[in-house]
Amino acid sequence: MKYIKKIPYALFLILFTTCGTPNNNKEKSRTGSEKSTLYFLSDSSYYYVGKNGLGVGGYDVISYFTKGKAIEGKDSNSYEHEGVTYHFVSEQSRSLFISNPEKYLPQFGGYCAFGLRMETGKGVGSNKPGKYPSTPTSFKIINHKLYLFHDSPNFRAKERWEENELKFLRKADRTWKTIHPKKENEKITVLRQMAEFEDVEAIRLIWPTYDHKNGESVEEVTLAIIDTLVKDTKIIISCADDAIRDEAKNTLTDIYPNLTNLVFEVIPSIEIWVRDMGPIFVKTESGGHAIADFNFNSWGYADTLYAATKIEEKYDEGVAKMLSIPLISSPMISEGGNREVNGKGTLMVTEKVESGRNPTMSRADMEVEFERMLGIKNVIWLEEGLVEDTHTFLGPLNTAEKGNAYTVVTTNGHVDEFARFVNDSTILLAAVDSTELSDPLARENHHRLEKNFEILSGSRDHDGNLFTIKRLPLPSTILTTMNPGDYVYDYVKTLNYQDGSLFPEGNSITVVVPASYLNFIITNKVIVGQKYWRDGMPESIRLQDEKAKAILKEVFPERKVVMIDALPVNLGGGGLHCITMHQPKIKK
Repeated sequence: MKYIKKIPYALFLILFTTCGTPNNNKEKSRTGSEKSTLYFLSDSSYYYVGKNGLGVGGYDVISYFTKGKAIEGKDSNSYEHEGVTYHFVSEQSRSLFISNPEKYLPQFGGYCAFGLRMETGKGVGSNKPGKYPSTPTSFKIINHKLYLFHDSPNFRAKERWEENELKFLRKADRTWKTIHPKKENEKITVLRQMAEFEDVEAIRLIWPTYDHKNGESVEEVTLAIIDTLVKDTKIIISCADDAIRDEAKNTLTDIYPNLTNLVFEVIPSIEIWVRDMGPIFVKTESGGHAIADFNFNSWGYADTLYAATKIEEKYDEGVAKMLSIPLISSPMISEGGNREVNGKGTLMVTEKVESGRNPTMSRADMEVEFERMLGIKNVIWLEEGLVEDTHTFLGPLNTAEKGNAYTVVTTNGHVDEFARFVNDSTILLAAVDSTELSDPLARENHHRLEKNFEILSGSRDHDGNLFTIKRLPLPSTILTTMNPGDYVYDYVKTLNYQDGSLFPEGNSITVVVPASYLNFIITNKVIVGQKYWRDGMPESIRLQDEKAKAILKEVFPERKVVMIDALPVNLGGGGLHCITMHQPKIKK
């Protein structure tokens, strides 16, 4: 569905009566009392918003179903759905709504159901069927659906409705579909999410505004990506505001005077991880494209109501508006980095991540939502991700070399760190070299990856075919230090650690880098991979880099492979794939 903006109570009111003559604004009812004037709302909004600016006037939509009456919600339990804010009596009610908004929202957008029952030239002297204000305390549940009605001392719409409910219901439904044909008659059906190895029109990234560790420039990595791709690929550079856009333009104009293949846009954001909260482009049954918009909770580090989380959650909405394509929203929390698709209906995810983000949803529930949002027919549930990707607040990891080491605000196991589709029938899976097994982190990764290998070996695509599985070495464990003043240090010191450990505030800490050769970027002509060797590092790491590059060349024989130093990005908990998003050629 398209995103519906929240608008004022009414753009304007047109006086409308149930009488057929313009000079008589009252009509005798069947009982002899006079009916008051009913006002027609002439606006284009899908949802009726009360004078207080709230959906259903601030009443808890769950209470109609669970309590059988209208109960006002609380501002402390609010939730924004498609641009409209709703209030709930409790966090439990709010959670119920988030899990399935369509189940609880009033029919006809919350407008008076009786006002929609009229047909042009028919009805009680009326030629103006349409959207009229409702009164939240006047309602009826019909076939497990909520209907609201206008209610005033002289006009009881619900009573009139019940005179011929079935007939009026059919008429109201037809009228509503006439008023909102795009939303009601052309419900978006998703055919599929395109795979990354398919044709790409552009690569999106967000211009960085800070480094995760002092002296490790994220901007330099961003520039290296642009330099590698700009000759053959359009690059869309998203900036949080006009000032940052001007800064990015000035920086790049010095390097590329004509700015060929570079496009700049302004969409509010704080983080650079566009893969996770950015636009997921899907093909629809109508032949066009839409953006799948999952909910977001900052990778499990915050609530969906957290101010910064709200900014990131709305990022893909900004892209949809800019491209003028529909946005399909879901209450389910899911990040793009934990979803790998083959373009033909199969999806790989890490179960621990998806279940952790959505503890009230079963596998079956999530599979239904993946099908609705992405056109997925077949889900491969991998158990766990890499140990270096463990949630930081769970506590430090035990390393053989330097004792305890903290992860760097990581995701708890995104699939794009260890398993990727390279074509619709081939999966590239990370592997730990046998020489690394004395390292406790490598040993745990070996256990997890081999379990995932067993799952993949028995998995089939939606046509029943087995996948070809190729292995790509996992880099040796890389440890470094962070100090007070480093961006990541100053965040992780604020966490409450679930293992009961105390953060050594004021002292340097050891951190483990979420290093991986699987977090590569795929474009039409180039693969951009991560490398790790630097002067002073063991020669074995340089050899691992070379081996990884050779395997990437083998599985992408038609593409050039370029490896760049991604450590500054890795120190924030992700990689090159995480800070980019592929965009197909858009058809509206």
